[in-house]
Amino acid sequence: MATRPADSIVGGLPWNWPDDIVDETRIFEELGFRSDDPKVIGLDASDHISRARNSIELARISGRIRRLSAKSANTGEVAAYGYRRSDVRRILGLN
Repeated sequence: MATRPADSIVGGLPWNWPDDIVDETRIFEELGFRSDDPKVIGLDASDHISRARNSIELARISGRIRRLSAKSANTGEVAAYGYRRSDVRRILGLN
């Protein structure tokens, strides 16, 4: 079974969300990009990712999507945020 790269680092260790959760820092992957670095993907694609992140943030603020958190087992501090993949796809019009 192939392993996927860690979505985030929690408590100094790699953290993988379940498959139905998208890490907040990796929204660009739902849009089909492998990076969110403008030097790699270009400015138009970077703007597209930025608009998608803004849409998700507005949906979160309005209560249309819920942000989930992963806490460090050592400190109890929130170390990563994510969203249900189906909610992200709905907000971004990808369904």
